[in-house]
Amino acid sequence: MRILSLAVFRKVHRKFETMLRDFSTTARGRKALDAEMLQRMERRKAISLFAINVRSRIQLASAADREFDKVVSRRPDDAFYFVTLAPKQFAVPIAIAPTFEQKTLKAWAKDQLRGFNYVGMIEAAYYSNYNPVPGRRSAMVSWHVHAIVWGCSDRRIGTLADRVNAVCEPLIPGRPPAHARRMTGHTAAKRIFYMLKIALENYRVYPRKGETSDPDTGEITVGATGEWIQKKERLRPGEAVKMATVMGKRSLPMLMFSAGEGTAVWRKALALTRARIKRADERFRRRMERLY
Repeated sequence: MRILSLAVFRKVHRKFETMLRDFSTTARGRKALDAEMLQRMERRKAISLFAINVRSRIQLASAADREFDKVVSRRPDDAFYFVTLAPKQFAVPIAIAPTFEQKTLKAWAKDQLRGFNYVGMIEAAYYSNYNPVPGRRSAMVSWHVHAIVWGCSDRRIGTLADRVNAVCEPLIPGRPPAHARRMTGHTAAKRIFYMLKIALENYRVYPRKGETSDPDTGEITVGATGEWIQKKERLRPGEAVKMATVMGKRSLPMLMFSAGEGTAVWRKALALTRARIKRADERFRRRMERLY
């Protein structure tokens, strides 16, 4: 299910929340989910905007959708670009992913996007069977960036991608570390939900196999072609807990960055998110007081 609307965002995240809550009541879940992690996931902790808190994510997605729509309304005929920056240098074995310093990636991404209007988000992707570190066979986390960019030309965006691809090694052979997709403002607005989703998927990578012919003998053999296939599926409960551990105490603002016109979008979205959560929490508190 593609997460390109608030309704789908809510549905997928609430299902994810239920899955983890149910898992926490099992013997395996009680061992995997410590009390501190469970507290960060509680609805009453949403005001802290922890990255693993589903209520925080939903409220931020709603607020960001509202604020980004204002940009699209001001620029109805402009081109927007969905940019992904995922070089190999920010992929780490899952064992050390919780200690990854997101400030390093954020500073690098800001440098690449200097001079643009954009909103950006750092995301962690779980790869269960692929690790580019020589000698490592453990699962890997690819820390990467998604950004929506506007107010520029196709040429400038192309130059950005070419520059990154010229100096950065790809995470997966044959897949460029930087790519940008041109789209309308209406389509770009849907990508806000994709950017703000929690880690939901397990990525698996396989070498593509095919027939090759020996030019001298004509013998045909089947083997790796040098190309790679990437597939994905929903995280299972144990994998979701691993990714929650990776996020740890990180908050959503720690993963967000922006520049130009995008600065006001993220700033206002965060302010609106906090205000809505506070109002809802206060209404709940008053209801409880009347009841008890």
